[in-house]
Amino acid sequence: MRDFLEKIRVIQADTLSLIQGGLTAGSTKSESTCEAIRLCCKMLVERLIPIKEKLQEQMGSVKWSTLILQAQSQAVNLSASSYYVPHFSSMRYLNYGAAVTEVEVNLLTGETTILQSNIIYDCGPSLNPTVDLG
Repeated sequence: MRDFLEKIRVIQADTLSLIQGGLTAGSTKSESTCEAIRLCCKMLVERLIPIKEKLQEQMGSVKWSTLILQAQSQAVNLSASSYYVPHFSSMRYLNYGAAVTEVEVNLLTGETTILQSNIIYDCGPSLNPTVDLG
């Protein structure tokens, strides 16, 4: 599994890599992107299964590199694209959060100073902890 994960490349999401990014309304951007990726993976797997089965009949177990080389030699398209727009009903869920701000108020002048703010947002399991940290 580790060798396979090393073959995965994650790129930034910008208008060059994600041309039709869609809306971010209702916190659906990550969901739409993940579903589009899942659909692409499904397409690629469907293209590779017949080649894998043929190689397994001939060789037994098949290495990833062998499978991809064979697919390439048979002119199998090893790229896929998909665009997913969620149904409106999937945007109907609640997110919860709380915020507390500690403020110092000068009673003589009315001047206020924000000492600290804490915000907690419950968005469920993290898709990317690095992004959560900011």
